Amino acid sequence: GSSSGSGSSSGGGVCVSTCTADSQCQSTCPPVSSGTNCCDVGSGACYATTNSVCPALTGSVSFTQCVPSPSSNCGASGGFNFDAIFNYVGQSICTETPGGACILSTCTPQMVFGGGDDAGNLTIAGGSIPTGRTVSNMGNGVYSDAAMGSWFTGGQTLTVSASGGMVPAFGPQPVTAPPFAELTSPQVPDAGVIVIPTSADLTLSWTAGQSGATWTITMGYETSDKSLECGWDASLGQGTIPQAMLGLLVAGGSGPATANYGQTMTTTFTAGMYDVTESAMTYSQRAVTFQ
Repeated sequence: GSSSGSGSSSGGGVCVSTCTADSQCQSTCPPVSSGTNCCDVGSGACYATTNSVCPALTGSVSFTQCVPSPSSNCGASGGFNFDAIFNYVGQSICTETPGGACILSTCTPQMVFGGGDDAGNLTIAGGSIPTGRTVSNMGNGVYSDAAMGSWFTGGQTLTVSASGGMVPAFGPQPVTAPPFAELTSPQVPDAGVIVIPTSADLTLSWTAGQSGATWTITMGYETSDKSLECGWDASLGQGTIPQAMLGLLVAGGSGPATANYGQTMTTTFTAGMYDVTESAMTYSQRAVTFQ
């Protein structure tokens, strides 16, 4: 939650002095006409809102593996990343334009300071992740880990656990990594760049799409403030990008461009008041040229 009112005594009761859950405020604070009482976990203070329900606290945990390929940007060894944040609070620097199954993001280049809630140390495991691998809060609620190499492949179960902080201890919480789903149209050359035609709607095809997974592609010029992300049910094996979205992406752009594509499996779990999304993605990153 976020503070949007006073949690002082008024009428029927006195709010608990320090809260950790909405229910504590709802059982002690004066009733709110056409609303409810909520807990701002960050400050430990109750507050009144005219909404009928309290805002949910959210979190995200992601495992990503760029699959090894000598002709891809991740090279013959591949690359692993893990990222997590809980209850991110910060300025949004991007505007989004939807179209079809795609979203064009235009992001203003500037320093943006944000943060999240502390969950203690996170322990990640599964695949070829080294035993006892821990990821610490970087000081602003952001968790991040990266390494060269192939640390997981499709079908392997990955887990995350938290020692606990403002976010209660949790885990191990599992997610199963999907296999890599290679792009088959447009053709991926053995070496060189993928050609992306932009003068008409573009239908993409891929192999090994898994039921329950999402196949996504994100692309743009490396020096541009615009990127286009499109996503479909991976089991469909194909999806179409509207020409209008391709036109918006390439307008005014030039120079080197890249595309990340692959499939993601997602699951959810709760940790106290936090609704957490956990995902695992296998993908490739390749150079592209827009025509």
